[in-house]
Amino acid sequence: MWGKNGVTNYFGASGSYLDWTGMAYMRNNWFPDDWASLQTQTWAMDSVNGFYGTIPLLTVALRDWASIYTNFAVVPDGSYMSIIGMYKHHVGNNANICTLNHLKKYNMRWGIPVAPESYDKNFNIWGDQYSNFNAGKIRLILEGIAGLDYSIPDDTFTVCDTMPMEWTYMNVMVPLTKNGRTYWVGSDLTRQQKPDGTVEKTIGITGNTQGTLNIQPWLEEKTLIDAPAGYIDQQPRGHIGYTFGNTGSKTIVIRLQ
Repeated sequence: MWGKNGVTNYFGASGSYLDWTGMAYMRNNWFPDDWASLQTQTWAMDSVNGFYGTIPLLTVALRDWASIYTNFAVVPDGSYMSIIGMYKHHVGNNANICTLNHLKKYNMRWGIPVAPESYDKNFNIWGDQYSNFNAGKIRLILEGIAGLDYSIPDDTFTVCDTMPMEWTYMNVMVPLTKNGRTYWVGSDLTRQQKPDGTVEKTIGITGNTQGTLNIQPWLEEKTLIDAPAGYIDQQPRGHIGYTFGNTGSKTIVIRLQ
């Protein structure tokens, strides 16, 4: 279904118009990383023919804008499902561009936070103004930007960040319940621009209760110039990966250029 109906760098394109469901396929584990990168760059970032509209991401590509449902030009659940796969397949900066601009333009209006059911074709708020369809976008922050994942059965805790380059820090506390007791695992990310033009990133984990701790700093599509020994390069794509056993607290500092 890759390139279906002659649509380059898109998965599952229908014969009538290009809608957001092709973007949502990226949520699957089997979707190739390189396809996700190509699909995002070609269609999600395109403000002429693709899905990057006044409020990204649109439910129908701009090339087929006449086919859009009047009241559902942008919807919260479709936007979440279109973007979360970018993080799953480590698209990186483009995922952040889509997420941050969506949150700023969809979930802020009149200087206050809003949670509308949708925006219509003229980008006016439509429907329920307290729609829980927006809740999925919390996962864009926790699982995408902060890169948090854990498993009680597998006894693992992972932080695989994609913290935006315009941010200087991010702090998240994660509740883990084991054997009837709740523990709070802390993840602190800081980013500092140095006078010499390099970037210093720090990821600090505290209170980890899991047997395996994975720390996977994002390289920000830059060159790694310094990092503690013991990492695996490009694990996952665009990151380096460290694995520690039975470690409650750990801090990793890297430098990029």
